[in-house]
Amino acid sequence: MTTPVAARLPPHRLFFTLAGLGGIAVVGGVLVSRLGLPAPFDGVPLGPWHAHEMVFGCFAAAFAGVLLTALPRWTGSPPVTPATVLALAGCWLAGRIGQLPFTVEDGSALVAVRGLSAVFPAALAVTAGMRIARAGDRRDALVPVILTALAVVDLLVSLDRLPVDRGERLGLGAALSIATLVGGRVTPALTRHLGKSRGAEPDLWRPPGLETAVGLSTLVAVVAWGGDPNAPATVAALTLASVVHALRLAGWSGVTTLARPSFLALHLGYAFLPFGFALTALAGLLDDVRFADAGLHAWGAGVLGLMCGAVQASVVRRHGGRALRIDRIADFACTAFLAAAVARTAALFLDDSSRAMVWAGAAWWLGQAGLIVSALRPKPALAPDGPAAPPIEARAAPPM
Repeated sequence: MTTPVAARLPPHRLFFTLAGLGGIAVVGGVLVSRLGLPAPFDGVPLGPWHAHEMVFGCFAAAFAGVLLTALPRWTGSPPVTPATVLALAGCWLAGRIGQLPFTVEDGSALVAVRGLSAVFPAALAVTAGMRIARAGDRRDALVPVILTALAVVDLLVSLDRLPVDRGERLGLGAALSIATLVGGRVTPALTRHLGKSRGAEPDLWRPPGLETAVGLSTLVAVVAWGGDPNAPATVAALTLASVVHALRLAGWSGVTTLARPSFLALHLGYAFLPFGFALTALAGLLDDVRFADAGLHAWGAGVLGLMCGAVQASVVRRHGGRALRIDRIADFACTAFLAAAVARTAALFLDDSSRAMVWAGAAWWLGQAGLIVSALRPKPALAPDGPAAPPIEARAAPPM
């Protein structure tokens, strides 16, 4: 039987590979510079480029892999065509090339080239929005809205109409909003299905109104932080968001996943959300740059690294024919991301902060490499999950 063309180009395999290679390149450039070796772009400030590319490049590609793979299930539509997948990948690559820290003599040409970065989230928003609208999928209606906001922020930064630091905060805020949506869907669903496979479905605590409170508090906090991170109202909003996210996480029975690292990583990665809100609130309250840096990297390495990596691993398992099976490569990748998140978040509080940053960068490299290998592996002939663990495809699978 001939394999359908769409099945030969799964979106997650292409975009997870792009996200991994992008992460290796971006973190590698900074790591080489920090080690005192000849950097690819000597004399160019790598900090803003690193921050931009981790959010608008690596995270955006990883989310595209998840979104384009999940859209058919969410909307009851056919798989995304290979032409669409390749066109979106081309937009992503053009944006990354346009963001390389090189110098263009003509200022208008530089703006135009850098503006290419905004095309990818905009095109992804249109692709997702059309399917979601046709299906009347209200549950996922916020996804194209947030992607559009991501594209607008990226464009404004490229046009020099938005200060770089504010653009970084607003872009990261949009990414955290996506993580809140996806993490809140995938983490409890996979935890429940893992429990079912063992014959003991965990009790999930979901009090009325909590999900609404999570959404509203996150929106207010990230918008306020994007505007003025040290304002008293911002500190209050960040504190409230931290408490609400912590309550949400506490109801997901994460303790039942202790024996499965890549499942536990979903809970640990999500824990960096309230932790990041708390650290950022302390930064505004104490006017201490160390807490601000720790909060940024709790979100960047913890949420967009660890939790995003764990979600990617779950997509690879499901669509790679591995279901709930133990996956040592995914476990390794998630463990590396956890090490990177802890090391980078704590770096400025340590005596040897540079060494901690180097270790964090190296761990990030290993995690990205592990995800690439996991995504590109061929499907196994058989995919058991050990004793008494039927394939997740035979059940009401989690929405991804």
